[in-house]
Amino acid sequence: MEQIEFGSKVRVRLDPQTMDIRLETAFGRYASRAEFRPYFIDMEGERVPFSAAEQRSAVRWDCGTGSAARVRLGGFRTEKKRYALEILLQIEVLEQTGEVLFELIPLREAYGEVKKICWPQPLYVCGEERARGFTAMPMMQGMLIPDDCPDELHPFLSTRVCSTECVLPFWGSYRESGFLAIIESYADACLDYHHLPYQPARLSVQWEHSMGTIGYRRTRRVQLFETCDHVRLAKAFRAWTRSVEGLVTLEEKAVRSEKVRQLIGSAVVNTPPVLFHCEPVSSYFNKTDPAKNHEIHSFDEIAAGVEKLRARGLDRAYFDIDGWGKMGYDNLHPDVTPPCPEAGGAEAMRRMLDTMRRCGYLSGLHDQYRDYYLKAESFDEDNAIRNFDGSFYRNDEWPGGEERALCTMLAPDYIRRNYARLSEAGIEPDGAYLDCFSGIELEECYNPMHRMTRRECAQKRNECFELVRSQGRIVSSEEGCYPYVNHLDLLHHAPYVYAFMRVAGVDTPNLIPVPLFSLVYHECIVIPWSMGCRGWGTPERDCGGLHGMLNGGVTMLEFDPCEAELRMSQDLTRLNRTVWNREMTGHRFLGDGTSRQQSRFADGTAVTVDFAENWYKIELSDGETLCGQGLPYEKNAE
Repeated sequence: MEQIEFGSKVRVRLDPQTMDIRLETAFGRYASRAEFRPYFIDMEGERVPFSAAEQRSAVRWDCGTGSAARVRLGGFRTEKKRYALEILLQIEVLEQTGEVLFELIPLREAYGEVKKICWPQPLYVCGEERARGFTAMPMMQGMLIPDDCPDELHPFLSTRVCSTECVLPFWGSYRESGFLAIIESYADACLDYHHLPYQPARLSVQWEHSMGTIGYRRTRRVQLFETCDHVRLAKAFRAWTRSVEGLVTLEEKAVRSEKVRQLIGSAVVNTPPVLFHCEPVSSYFNKTDPAKNHEIHSFDEIAAGVEKLRARGLDRAYFDIDGWGKMGYDNLHPDVTPPCPEAGGAEAMRRMLDTMRRCGYLSGLHDQYRDYYLKAESFDEDNAIRNFDGSFYRNDEWPGGEERALCTMLAPDYIRRNYARLSEAGIEPDGAYLDCFSGIELEECYNPMHRMTRRECAQKRNECFELVRSQGRIVSSEEGCYPYVNHLDLLHHAPYVYAFMRVAGVDTPNLIPVPLFSLVYHECIVIPWSMGCRGWGTPERDCGGLHGMLNGGVTMLEFDPCEAELRMSQDLTRLNRTVWNREMTGHRFLGDGTSRQQSRFADGTAVTVDFAENWYKIELSDGETLCGQGLPYEKNAE
């Protein structure tokens, strides 16, 4: 079968037999490698290469938007099995824009036959050997993987798109030129990831079945750039999502709620858990000191701590109230009302909220509608997510012990119930943190009483967020995956991936954190940063506050912060109040290494930090300059 060539702005050469592809422009060449060939995975886990198709046809095709190649595959057969699957693969060059569109269209398939289809295979930037190569990935805030990285990063990072390790549906690679790959059909997509030492990272999309079939057209869009870096990639994705999903800015969110405007420049403070109760089966259960498995910080005690912070000069804050429910932190969800009786009950909780309000602070409740505890009063396994094979999600890691996953189709009514109960008790917090929803992967449910696709899962989570907003409250969650950003005001965590890499036992000193998420969404959402070293999701020896400066974020303070934290927080607050509604327009490394970095914002504000020397310099658009030192590494030393 002869190769097919097509396109003008981008010349494409396709081998229909192997599906190898080569893209050529006036400024660069990009190609797949022979060692990576497309395949699908059946429900039993067997990998079936496209070469197993006994029926194959290919044509060149001209259409109204450009030219394309169409390859039709069917009659897949292995020694063990014959498959009903028949697919159409289309590669189209859009002549007006120079983009390349990869489309997978299922023509025929059997229910429960195919788990994933892995096409197209990874692309590489060819030539340009003089330039150092990088792959940019939206692992949480963002990460660069140098081609010459000596670490092997293996497929534990293969993950569903729009989950913690891939919060935005894109990646890109570049040397001098480069490309951006946008996963348009992100709801049912996985990212296959592998980096071998001193080789370009291999990234490719895996199209996952939805409710037992591939079912619908899957698309990946590729944009090519003559000059490229991580900023160019982030801005190109920003332009795409603005055209497809829109960008809802904090200015727009503040119009809907004055509390969002009050949130700007506010430190985010997590209270001690009102009640921390840990079941014996939990991995957090303290066997050596059992008294620590049931600890109380009363509502009045927390109120006193709030007043101390006000006396120390903290002028704006948002308090995230942990463990306020009847059995405390991560217990009994979704049946958490009434407020913890051991801590003083509803009356004491009202006094605490009144204290926060009197001090000029905002309050929010840590809440949860995904983890579904067996000890919850209303627990019914028929309300839990049922997997394709009929099994349930099972977990006993968290303090509340054994749990399932509540089907998201049912979550909105629990929110309505719980906040109606709180209102009846005179408890009106300013916000709610819905844990898990914006960080964990999209889920399906096969219970016929409440069947749910992954796309419907995202819609229902957003319905939950909008329920909170409709009550006049600030809406918050955790890492901020793509489907939810327009529906959230505050992210409690949007760090880099280091925390997860350390947990997985993978040493990654050669990966380079970059603010991809902020380059896309800075003026759309409030992001707090831990101030000290060893903070959540920051490189171990970096002062987290410096990353906060670089990203134009706000402070995440401890409940009893040191004076150095408060001083540094004042500068970060001043910065955030200046740039909160301004796009982050640039980020670069100064000098030969990565320790000294600079970010810029649309109003002209520039922030320079040096992680090695531990200092920052903020040049505000009004001419004011703020300088200071980061917190020392020894502050949080073990």
